[in-house]
Amino acid sequence: MYIEKKIQLVFMNHSSVFINDSIEAALIIDEISDKGPIYNAFRFDPAVPDILACDEAVSKLKKQALGESIENMKLKDTSKILKDLMDILLKHSESGEPFDMKSIYTYFALDCICEVSFNYPLHAMNGSLEGKQLFQSLSTLLEYQSGQGIYPNTNARKVTSDELIAAKNTWRVFLQKIVKYIKSEAEQYRVIHGRLDVSNNYAHALVHLLSVDNPTTSTSSSSSSSSFDEHAMMCEVHQILRHGHECLAGMLQWITYVLYRVKKVS
Repeated sequence: MYIEKKIQLVFMNHSSVFINDSIEAALIIDEISDKGPIYNAFRFDPAVPDILACDEAVSKLKKQALGESIENMKLKDTSKILKDLMDILLKHSESGEPFDMKSIYTYFALDCICEVSFNYPLHAMNGSLEGKQLFQSLSTLLEYQSGQGIYPNTNARKVTSDELIAAKNTWRVFLQKIVKYIKSEAEQYRVIHGRLDVSNNYAHALVHLLSVDNPTTSTSSSSSSSSFDEHAMMCEVHQILRHGHECLAGMLQWITYVLYRVKKVS
C-alpha cells in the first residue's frame, strides 16, 4: 500500500496545474483510504468541491446529478477524429524525422474530451490557434509544477512568474468560454426538443443543475455550503477536462511504449 501511495504522489507531482499538490498530499497521505481526498489537490478552487474532489455526502449528491451522464459519455462519430490522428501519425512517420508522440496524443485527448464532454470543437489536432494556446498553457503549468513539491524534477525548465500568470489566465479564460458555450448549446437544444438530455449529455446535466434548487455541497467544515452556480460549474469543467485528457493521453503513450517493445510491432 505504501508503494501505491508513493507512486500516486509522483504522478500528482507532474500533473497538477494550479495547486502545489505534492505538499498537500503529503499532509493527508497517511489518513486516506481511497483516492477521493487526493483529488482535492487538483481542484480549480480549493474552496469548491467537484465530483472527484469532495466528501462522501457531496459525492453522493454529485453522482446522482452527474453520474449517469458521465457513464453514458461517448463520441457521436469516432471516424473523423481517429482519421485526423492517423493522418498526423502517417505524415510524421513518412517524413523519417523524429516527432513528439506525447504532444500528438495530448492534442488528440484534448479534442476528444472537449467533444465528448462539452460537444465543443477544439480542433487542436488540426492546428487551431486555440488548441495551440491551450496546449502551451498546460505545458507551462506542468513544467512549473514538475519542479515543485516533495519530488521535484531537477531538470525541469524554470518558469518565470509572467509565464505562469499568462498560462493560468489562458486556462481560466478557456474554462469560462466552455461554460458559456455549453449553456448556449443547452438552451438551443431545449428550445428545439423542449427538454435537456441530462441522462446522456454531461454538459446538459451541468446546465440542469443551474436551473434547479439542488445543493451540491456539504455543510461540513471541509466544504462550502453554497449551491451549484457558474463558478462551481467551471470547477467541474476544469476537473473533467484536466483529468480526462491526462488519462487518455497518458494511456495512449503507455500503449505505444508497450507495443514498441514487441519486436513484431517495432
